[in-house]
Amino acid sequence: MKRITESVSLILTFLALTVTIFCYQGYSQQYGQVEFRIKEQMPSGTNVGNIRDKARIADKVPKNELSSLSFKFLNPNNLLQTASLFSINSDNGAIYTTAMIDRESICQFQKNCNVEFEVTVTSTISKFFEIVSVRIVIEDINDNAPRFQNEEVTLHISESVNVNSEFRIAGATDKDNDDENSVRKYEMKSEYNDMFELKSEMKLDWTWDLSIVVLKPLDRETKDHYVLCIIAKDNGNPPRSGNVTVHINVTDTNDNPPVFTENTYEVSVGAVVGQVKALDADINMNGEVTYKFSPTRSSQIEDLFYIDTLSGEVKVKNPLQYEAGKSFETIVVASDRGNPPRASQAILIINVIDVGNTPPRISVNPVPNPEGNILFLTEASPLETVVAHVRTDDRDTGLNGVVDCSSRSPKFKVRRFEGSGFLVEISKPLDRETEEELNVTIVCEDRGVPKLSALGWFVIKLTDANDNDPVFTKTIYRANLTENNRKGERILYVKAFDKDIGDNANIRYSFSVDGEEPSFIIDPVTGEITAGQEYDRETVSQVQGKTSVIVDIIDQNDNTPYFTSSLEFQVAENLPAGSRVDTLEAKDRDDGQNAEVVFYMPDDSFRMSTSIPFVVLPNGVIKTDSILDKDKQSLYTFPVVVKDRGKPPRSSSATATVHVIDSNDHKPVFIFPTKHNNTVRFRSDTSPGSLITRLIATDEDVGRNARLKYSIVSGNHEKVFTMPDPNSGEIRLSNDSELLYGVQTNMFRLNVSVRDQGIPVLETTAMLHIQIDYVDGYGLRRSRPEDDNPASALDEDDVKYIIIAGVIGGITVIISIIIVTIILLMRKPDNNRTSGVAGVQEQGDGRHFEKHLWHSVPVDDVVPAEVCDKKIGHDSLKGGGGGCGVSGGCTLDPKPNNGGLISNSNHDLIDPYNRKHISEPLTGQQQLYTFKKVRPSLCCGSQLFTQTSLCKCNCHCRLSQSL
Repeated sequence: MKRITESVSLILTFLALTVTIFCYQGYSQQYGQVEFRIKEQMPSGTNVGNIRDKARIADKVPKNELSSLSFKFLNPNNLLQTASLFSINSDNGAIYTTAMIDRESICQFQKNCNVEFEVTVTSTISKFFEIVSVRIVIEDINDNAPRFQNEEVTLHISESVNVNSEFRIAGATDKDNDDENSVRKYEMKSEYNDMFELKSEMKLDWTWDLSIVVLKPLDRETKDHYVLCIIAKDNGNPPRSGNVTVHINVTDTNDNPPVFTENTYEVSVGAVVGQVKALDADINMNGEVTYKFSPTRSSQIEDLFYIDTLSGEVKVKNPLQYEAGKSFETIVVASDRGNPPRASQAILIINVIDVGNTPPRISVNPVPNPEGNILFLTEASPLETVVAHVRTDDRDTGLNGVVDCSSRSPKFKVRRFEGSGFLVEISKPLDRETEEELNVTIVCEDRGVPKLSALGWFVIKLTDANDNDPVFTKTIYRANLTENNRKGERILYVKAFDKDIGDNANIRYSFSVDGEEPSFIIDPVTGEITAGQEYDRETVSQVQGKTSVIVDIIDQNDNTPYFTSSLEFQVAENLPAGSRVDTLEAKDRDDGQNAEVVFYMPDDSFRMSTSIPFVVLPNGVIKTDSILDKDKQSLYTFPVVVKDRGKPPRSSSATATVHVIDSNDHKPVFIFPTKHNNTVRFRSDTSPGSLITRLIATDEDVGRNARLKYSIVSGNHEKVFTMPDPNSGEIRLSNDSELLYGVQTNMFRLNVSVRDQGIPVLETTAMLHIQIDYVDGYGLRRSRPEDDNPASALDEDDVKYIIIAGVIGGITVIISIIIVTIILLMRKPDNNRTSGVAGVQEQGDGRHFEKHLWHSVPVDDVVPAEVCDKKIGHDSLKGGGGGCGVSGGCTLDPKPNNGGLISNSNHDLIDPYNRKHISEPLTGQQQLYTFKKVRPSLCCGSQLFTQTSLCKCNCHCRLSQSL
């Protein structure tokens, strides 16, 4: 138990040390990795994929910087094979094949065929730099048939052979390595199926051992020769096959193969390499064993090691200085010398261990556009611009394998880059006029004792930037001019020089004179100044002028146009020929004619031969030239080219994709609102932002043609309602709580719209009514509120108030009957006087009362302005909601006027919310009735509150003289 504990502790310590060193080296960071897949035998120019999209470069740079990105192979000089197979569009990062790829040629005997390389992504307007690792998986197709090594094979079998003895022949090989496309089964065709049987077995290196099994005893004197046909088949689509003819001559046999002492050999390489051993039970040549590496298992192990054919010893062929820590695996074949020979296989694994410190290996790769080891760079490059990538390799362990790099050139610095080597950046401003060529030396050393180092270098040649102003050779130019001169007479030359070179040093001259002085003329190229008119010394004796130099930068066609629009489009089927699909767009960083672009397909013959039903106009418009049928073909791809008008012109190409979609045949149809269901109601105290209702529509189309968006077309006065999400159809109350009380209506008639996203867009409109039920100062409803559902429904508060109102109404009726009876008995002479008590007659009450409309309840003759400080809400009464009925009124004069009725024309009662006269009729609503009874001796009678009178009413009265 103690020994186990010590072993576990040792292992944990080793793992902790390994993780610490690994993290210390900075290998925990990673950089962009993308993978594409392509089948072999695709034609040259096939689009493999897009690095910019796959590596999500757009998430790492501003949108306006995408067009300035440049995509390049990191080290094209070391990737000759890769460059011969693939190309990169430097503007958009698209990868294309440059030749037809044969998987079996580049990945012979390999089950997985990958081409790997690295791409740099740089910006022309910023210091953005990224390295993307690209892996392209070449997928196998069944383009090769199984083949036997020979068309005919002869086996010599002893007539004394035992039944069920096996005689091996070499199996077929198939250059295709895919599971389905390689050899998967064998068949034997012969008239001697009762004498022989075929047995097949797959080996570790994916080859096959075939055995002819003897089923019956052989008799050479009876028959000494047999002919068999062996057929190998794969599982490809369509399947392929190959065959071999087997001749069997009856003779003696070698029936024992060599047998390895172990199935797997694993050795570690330091000072000694291991040995493999196989034994053969046969004797003489049938028992003599030879060794070799399997020829079908290609491996780097054969570049570093070799095996002794007789002894089986594995020896070092080349130095292992940079292979420490690696493991190599292959298959060893042991064969005897029998006729035919028999063989066995075993796995050999070699682990290379570190036995000392070695210097690191480094590779310095200038970016982004080197010519060999020379990088051309503008002197105006900003600080921290990446100019090279340094890759290091040191497989020593511990500090011996930790590498640091630095620059010996003072204007450049080196920094570690996300676990992928180092980057060389500009650390100080560059000046071509001071130093035109820079030799950049990078030194990388490990942290061993002593430190071991390696050097790398490259050359930067600076190109000119227009960073110097022209300078005149003199500060003052002076010349004499005789009066009465002729116009155009030469006066003097001015001269300026510029430290820049090329177009940046081409100087143009101009001359101006202040004020109203006479004009002069200067030659813009030579600097010659001539008189612009005749001068009279007596009038003008001296002219002083100012010179200014103008340098025009003349544009050259040094930029290739590039596509800026999407190259994927949609068009509806069944449109007439000549219908517009979309427009290609492109840009060119040049100016003038060099930036003018035209679009076209490569040639008309391509369009006709491939039946592409589209044309590309010079302005980039893509049109159909026939009627499209989605059922026949729903996807088209074709090349497009953009070319500028420069001399010579420059162009770039891309592949356009057009999806044929269903025609937009159906307009959207509203489910809500409809002609018979189009009204919703809500309370005025509803919280801002609340959901009022939801528009619902349907469309019988599919896909994009059925994607719907809703909108409010008109009627939304003061923006009381909002539609935050046009896709959901939700109509919400505005977040501004003051808007609702600033409108002049309680009914909104919204014209709403629903439209699909098809081609063309189809739209349907409908009318939606939204009614607001205003509430009073107590927050009590004056009209029954409705939710999102247009159908009316009572809520719990309504039911509660109806019950309360019913109870109060019933009690009031009983009390009123008692009071009326008492008054009639006590004052029979006054029976003709009108009096009453306000109340509400419940539905179904069989008693008979004299009833009046609420606005004709008998009141006193004179009602001063200060009687009620809050007017009675008439609209709510008409709508069946709250109101204020005054019982008894205010008595100032015992003589009633006009029968004690409040005239609609004499009283201007105003609703506090809607500001409407209470006399305005509201048809279709139930009228509210009150019952008359007035006690003229009282100033203010009691106030009655019922379900239909739910507002606050304050009464201020003056006592009559009778009190």
